[in-house]
Amino acid sequence: MEDKAKVSIVIRAKNEESLIGDCLQKIRDQDYAGTVETILIDSGSHDRTVDIARTFASVRVVEILPAEFNYGETLNLGVRLATGSYVVALSAHCVPLTNQWLSNLVVPLNRDSRVGGTFGRQVAWPDADYIEEFLLGWTEKPVEVQDTPNSDPDQILYSNANSCFRRNLAIAYPFERLSFCEDRVWANRILSVGSTIEYVADAAVYHSHKRTFRGYYQMGYAIGRAKREMGQSIKVFRPRWYGIKPFRDRFLRWYYLASRRYGSGRFTSMKIAIKSLCQEISIDTGMYLGWRGK
Repeated sequence: MEDKAKVSIVIRAKNEESLIGDCLQKIRDQDYAGTVETILIDSGSHDRTVDIARTFASVRVVEILPAEFNYGETLNLGVRLATGSYVVALSAHCVPLTNQWLSNLVVPLNRDSRVGGTFGRQVAWPDADYIEEFLLGWTEKPVEVQDTPNSDPDQILYSNANSCFRRNLAIAYPFERLSFCEDRVWANRILSVGSTIEYVADAAVYHSHKRTFRGYYQMGYAIGRAKREMGQSIKVFRPRWYGIKPFRDRFLRWYYLASRRYGSGRFTSMKIAIKSLCQEISIDTGMYLGWRGK
């Protein structure tokens, strides 16, 4: 079947001037046989994000207040505004690798009516910290087809940084109002009503962050808060790096991974390991305190 379905691409953005132009240009360059509409929902940027987006005549810019933003509800707004049969959720700092990204992402949806959603591979930018590459490792070779719900949404693989889903499903089963993880919770929900989720390796995007230690803490805090909102426990009641032995073991793990990945000398691998460990500690601390509601 040819890719003639109308697709609505929904981008949630705030202060994304560094990459939004590249993102929108790559969308415009896509080799897609159907109609594409792009909706950018900006939640209070104070840089040039909105100005850059408006230089693309085909992009519909919708502005909301910062206080109105929520991952799930903002995406629901995009779904309501969309007119396509399929909705693509794409982060504003994600840039498709090829001009076939969109066509590849919708292939499973065209092929099988049971497929409710797809998601593509995410590749760290070449200059990203090693931990960013590590965190995206699960998008390299996940289970290609998921058809069974899980009592723990964390076990479901799905990411709205680079995903596509049927609009009618998202209308019937809206994304929940959560601080994080709204994508996996939604995917688990549609699995429970008989739909499937497919991974598309050749629908890849560049996606990584240049976070400070505070940024990693904030990411962890959002994850912990989302777990609390969902009534989930976390696996430990103290940050898992607590104590000398866990600290040492984690450092050695990072050192081993850095050495294997980069083939660098001891000093370089040690620097990467120390930085990665500190970044991981920031995430774990944030997750713990977010879950505790501190």
